[in-house]
Amino acid sequence: AAVVFVGLGAAWQTLLWGIQLSVTVAVLGGLVVWLALDRDSPGADAVACAALVVAAASFSVGPLFAVAVGIELVAGRRGRSWWVPALPLALFAAAYVTYGDSGLTAAGIRGASWWALRAAAASAGGLAVLGSGWGWVVLAVVASGIVVAVVRGRGTPRLAGLVVAGLLFWTLTGASRSAGPQPDVPSASRYIEIGAPILLLIMVELCRGRRLLHLGEGGGVEHHGGGAFAIGYRGRRRRGGRRCGGPG
Repeated sequence: AAVVFVGLGAAWQTLLWGIQLSVTVAVLGGLVVWLALDRDSPGADAVACAALVVAAASFSVGPLFAVAVGIELVAGRRGRSWWVPALPLALFAAAYVTYGDSGLTAAGIRGASWWALRAAAASAGGLAVLGSGWGWVVLAVVASGIVVAVVRGRGTPRLAGLVVAGLLFWTLTGASRSAGPQPDVPSASRYIEIGAPILLLIMVELCRGRRLLHLGEGGGVEHHGGGAFAIGYRGRRRRGGRRCGGPG
């Protein structure tokens, strides 16, 4: 996700302009959060909480990441880590009550759903480097994958949190930015920079546990049922007729 994020050409304005650095910091904070949560340890939880605080203090998508993490923890029955999203959300709520200003309007709420769909398609197109036209195709494939995963009972807590993060981000942004004297276009660079990593992580979750091609003994190709990106090699030496596992 980080490699695609750094090379996301469709979001070049946000990546290069210093004035948009807060968006980049918030997205990187989100990536650190999900990486830390995979460790499932007290130290990793502390790192995740700190990253959420940074994300929430940097840009408005940070609190949405915290909500997504909360859903993941509840779905994954990790109640002992409740404080990870709770602390950043409490700090953000205190700051919002004091300094916040809502941009929600009645016209924006009416146009939020269509704006959100176009923003999601633009993010999908930016992720595939194909433009928003092909983005609709990519978005339809991802949405179909989510439906299939849910119907077949293969949905994960991470998938649930990421889907909620995407829906909240695109819908709430549309409700506050789709109307007014100068409405924002859904394909704006900063929206692609946030939406594309979310879509990429959703795609990774849809591939979790699926069989992928794996380099086998003697350079052959075999199926491997490990994680989403389980590509490597197995040890070739044998002891007592059994293969010795190497890095894989």
